[in-house]
Amino acid sequence: SFRYLVSHTTWRSIRFGLKGNPTEFAKFYWKQGLLQIVTLGFYTPNADIKVAKELWGNLHYGSINFNFDDQHVALDKIKKAFYILWGIGIGFGVIFGVLFGQSIISGNMVSEDSSFISLLVFPFYIALFLAALNYRATLLREIVKAIDLEGVKFNLNITMGGLFGLFSQTD
Repeated sequence: SFRYLVSHTTWRSIRFGLKGNPTEFAKFYWKQGLLQIVTLGFYTPNADIKVAKELWGNLHYGSINFNFDDQHVALDKIKKAFYILWGIGIGFGVIFGVLFGQSIISGNMVSEDSSFISLLVFPFYIALFLAALNYRATLLREIVKAIDLEGVKFNLNITMGGLFGLFSQTD
């Protein structure tokens, strides 16, 4: 967990820490998850920022507290990246749900349609993966931009390609 990682991290012999009650955070986190379910995912960008604020806003380095100023977050950028991901995901689900449903109704699960469906699957997975990388990179850039440590601001220049590079490391 984040709390464990933070409590076991030191820099220049000073330990990081996380304030707050784990049980209260768990309740908060579950509430954010439920709101995402109820809103069919549309609340996800807001939930991601609220969770980041809860984590980073309670982080401290020795006696110095981190601050998370969500006024510096460009939520519209995050939402745009998320809605692209959401749209591709819903499109993927609808198209394949209809095609698969037709196969079941016709009673012909293995047919020439199966190869057509297989040809569509790969590009959709690639589009979904790229959209997810774009959303995550946008979210991380905005989260880091909102973090402040006694006037020290941070910046992250992560891209989709950079995230893909992290996922594809084999060392």
